[in-house]
Amino acid sequence: MRRTMFKNLFGRSVSKRVNSGRQNFARLRMTEFEDRIVPNTYWVDVNGGCDATALQGNPNRGTEGDPFKSIQAAVDQALNDDTTSTPDTINVATGTYQYTSAQANPNFAAAGVTAVVEVFPAFGVVHGLIIQGGFPHQFTSGPNPQANPTIIDGGGTNRGVYATGLNESAGGGPYVALTMNGFTVQHGYGGPVSDPVGADLAYPAMQYGDNDFTQTGAGGGMLVMETSLSLQNMTFDSNSAVGASTGPGTSNTGGYATGGGLAIFRAGPSTTLPPPPTDLGVTLNQVSFTNNFAQGGYASASPPSPDNPNYSYGGFAVGGGLVIVGNQNPANPSQEETLTVSSGNGWNFSGNVAESGGTNGSGQGPGGENGNPGTTADALGGGATFEGGSNITVSNLTAYGNTAQGGNVVDGQSGAAFGGGIYVADGANVNITTASLTNNLALGGGDLVPGTTNTGLKGGGGYGGGLFESDPGTTLLNQIIVTGNHAQGGDGHDTPDASGEIAGGGSGGGIGIQSTKSTAAEVTITNAIVGGNFSQAGNNYAGQTNQNPNSSGMIGAGSGGGGGIYISNLPVTMNFVTVADNTIDQDGSGEIGQGIVVNVLPTQQLTNPAPTIIENSIIAEHNSPSSIVPALYVNTGAQVDLTDVLFAHNYSDTNGISGDNISGYNPAWSTTQTAGFVSPSTNDFHLSPSSIVLQYPVQNPGDQYDVYGNTRSDTTLVGAQGESFLYTATSAFVPDAQQHLWENNPKFNPTAGTNLNAQWLETSSGTFTAISSTQNIDGDQVAFAIKNDGTLWENNPQFDPAAGQNLSAQWLEVSPGSFTAISATRNANGDQVVYAIRSDGTLWENNLQFNPTDSATDLNGHWAEVSPGSFTAISATRNSDGNPVVYAILSGGTLWENNPQFNPTDPNMNDHWAEVSPGSFTAISATRNSDGNPVVYAILSGGTLWENNPQFNPTDPNMNDHWVELSTLTFTTISSTQDGNNNPVVYAIKSDGTLWEYNPTNQWLEVSPGTFTAISATRNTDGNQVVYAVLNDGTVWENNPQFNPSAGTDLNAQWLKVSSGSFTAVSAT
Repeated sequence: MRRTMFKNLFGRSVSKRVNSGRQNFARLRMTEFEDRIVPNTYWVDVNGGCDATALQGNPNRGTEGDPFKSIQAAVDQALNDDTTSTPDTINVATGTYQYTSAQANPNFAAAGVTAVVEVFPAFGVVHGLIIQGGFPHQFTSGPNPQANPTIIDGGGTNRGVYATGLNESAGGGPYVALTMNGFTVQHGYGGPVSDPVGADLAYPAMQYGDNDFTQTGAGGGMLVMETSLSLQNMTFDSNSAVGASTGPGTSNTGGYATGGGLAIFRAGPSTTLPPPPTDLGVTLNQVSFTNNFAQGGYASASPPSPDNPNYSYGGFAVGGGLVIVGNQNPANPSQEETLTVSSGNGWNFSGNVAESGGTNGSGQGPGGENGNPGTTADALGGGATFEGGSNITVSNLTAYGNTAQGGNVVDGQSGAAFGGGIYVADGANVNITTASLTNNLALGGGDLVPGTTNTGLKGGGGYGGGLFESDPGTTLLNQIIVTGNHAQGGDGHDTPDASGEIAGGGSGGGIGIQSTKSTAAEVTITNAIVGGNFSQAGNNYAGQTNQNPNSSGMIGAGSGGGGGIYISNLPVTMNFVTVADNTIDQDGSGEIGQGIVVNVLPTQQLTNPAPTIIENSIIAEHNSPSSIVPALYVNTGAQVDLTDVLFAHNYSDTNGISGDNISGYNPAWSTTQTAGFVSPSTNDFHLSPSSIVLQYPVQNPGDQYDVYGNTRSDTTLVGAQGESFLYTATSAFVPDAQQHLWENNPKFNPTAGTNLNAQWLETSSGTFTAISSTQNIDGDQVAFAIKNDGTLWENNPQFDPAAGQNLSAQWLEVSPGSFTAISATRNANGDQVVYAIRSDGTLWENNLQFNPTDSATDLNGHWAEVSPGSFTAISATRNSDGNPVVYAILSGGTLWENNPQFNPTDPNMNDHWAEVSPGSFTAISATRNSDGNPVVYAILSGGTLWENNPQFNPTDPNMNDHWVELSTLTFTTISSTQDGNNNPVVYAIKSDGTLWEYNPTNQWLEVSPGTFTAISATRNTDGNQVVYAVLNDGTVWENNPQFNPSAGTDLNAQWLKVSSGSFTAVSAT
């Protein structure tokens, strides 16, 4: 019956199966785990449960009505059940869960290993296990981790979670396919690792250099070995992995520490057994790492003697927040039996630290070559480390304010730091799309107490403030922003030696990439901004930087360079990259190359060397008064090929134009004029309307999206930003109480500053009932408005370019028909598009592409009917091709999407429909996700808020399987946009009038306790989310992070009043 109804309504049969009744409605309201058919489900509530009969066969214990008290009791019960071949589920109520010895797993307890949750396979069976947090007490509703925080707390003495397989040395053994969703893991402590009884895991794979692997501290928040893993909606906060300190005669090295928040070793599907019931590999979605710490152990050494140089160094620190390693012994390739395949979305790293241990000995091991020291106490990856045998594919990664710090010594060689944000090494393959690496620090070790009398101290180097790669596998970096990072060499205290290398060098303030082998994998960087980064060498004891610019190696060198990017001994391909406003500390040091350094060390050349390729890119604003070195420095023996590279406002472009090492440099593409970025001093590298870059278009060789996720045209701009239109300051169209339409735009009064009320102009004195705004192909704001007689009008500066601020001269009637609702977006060409519901409920689209030969001002000639159905609400956005998409609510409350991708060969728009959900909806707002695909937020008739996003279930084409409930609270009004990482964000007015924001990073935040009646969201010049809101007194306010950059998550501190007038609606662009 229902299928027939839609056939009659749209004139065709719907290809997707349409269910009716309670079953399908329940499917919408369930999370992805609730609609699984599972044999056993256990329930846990720390406030009301009991563990007394766990594992004693009581069939009533662990039920919804009689839950366990600890997660561990439920885990043991589930894993000791070998009667099922499908995964068991554990539902956990809100609360804080801590370690209790009474419920410890016996295999762990016998080995003296402690964790709040201990996961170990039983009976030689491969298990599947799902642990879901976020339920309310008494399980009165489904999971909502935001409303019902569920915390695993190690108490500073225990790991949060320890999951392991067994008998790896016997050729592989049973393991657990573990899924966890909706937990915060905090205050975990990962000291030296011991095997649970029967595990017999591969400790040699956890060894670095001469380090004693039995002293390794790993996975403070969570340690995973030989276990298939999926994590979603997880936070790892304030956990620590601590390597053991060692005394004289016990070891030459301190214990190393890895994965302060989460350590994953050799995880993934077994290579020798059938896959488990849920074969997950490693998948991490929406996982945050904050303030975690990896601390290498201190090595206390005996005094050196002529017969004993007393090699000693502190423990490595690897991955302050996260470490993922497939084969953990890169020194023995024959052990590469298992790969860790990790994929996901939304990895966030903030405030994590990897700090190597110190020593009172030499600070290095034996085996140094070519003037370099032997192994030193190095820190690798302040935020995260990906190493040997791991394949990493991730989108929406952020790393902010993380630190890697090399170990300090009293007299000797201090440790180096590699990758303040991210470190990649030993053949790890990475594919990162849409990433932001900002304000991270790689700090080499050194004496941190100036004025001491040390006579033999050498500082360690700092390399790759944002990202460092050492002998990586295939690397693909796309749509990444690397700004404000710092690579700092450590201080030295010594009399200059023959080479003058006392202090540590700083190389690659933003990115550092090196190879130490004769072969190298491909490294490709596309659609990237590398700007505002800084590299700096350390100082010697007299406060002077080193004098020697020619280092024979990186570690311990007093030279370096590449304020933006440092490349050594391997080819890198860069396309559509902006390298701008990076600096180096060049005063008397060996620092070279403000923007980019391309280097070749004679001892580490490739067997078949290839050039570094830079195409369609910008190298600009490297004009620091204290740095007279060039923007691009190419060392002897290296080769760089340039194609369509714009050099702008540099002190000097290169260190010499020669076919021997630089080809393709074009003087016509070099200018002393500024590139015209919006605000380089605040790392805003959007192009301003006066940017000289507009004079350098290139033919797009196939990159579909620019760094901000916008569609590139056939002729695009050099550099990271590819749209032909420019980002401008936000503007808003607002009707007042008399329904006159006004526009608030910074360009109307550029000197107004924060006096937003001085930026108004009346657009028209006509009487309007609805508005929707967008941008035209020039990047100017356009408003569509319905007058009180139902006619539809468009206000567009293109209609009268000479009108200036006479906005009323820019109106044209779009159609004389009678309309009730409108929503505007843009087409693939960048032109404005409007969807409109007529008074008869039919839906229409006005698009210049429908009749391109007709006059652009004969707007009535560009209409096409989308559907004859009866619609009540619409919201428009764009798909991944840049084409317009509309979501629409039918009169019965069902939600539909019209998208050309659904039937690309059929020009009939009525054949582009698909049902999103049969639920009953009252309001919708559409935007895009980080992949460029459309996303819709929708309020159900009961007021609950839902998000439909293809990223939630990417392998399922059924859109009804892409829903996630964001809140069970009651909302009335929503408006969505994207954040600075292109993730979708929604603003929502609750039934009490308060305004809230939901974003993937912080999830729910209250914007203001005021009482609001209307909102509209857009983005500012930084690409961050902004909302305009009408208070119940009619005043208009703007909430913008630029108004108070230090506010952080205190969104209520970001408001400015736009106007004291009495307004009824708002639309932002």
